[in-house]
Amino acid sequence: MKVVQLLGKAWPEFIVLFSSIAYLMIRIVANINKINLPT
Repeated sequence: MKVVQLLGKAWPEFIVLFSSIAYLMIRIVANINKINLPT
């Protein structure tokens, strides 16, 4: 159960990391497709 406690303590960092990775992926795909996204 220590893993569950660790995830419970660290979930904000996981959310920030995941959202930043998702944002980077969207930016890369948009650059490949030559789509201008609002910054």
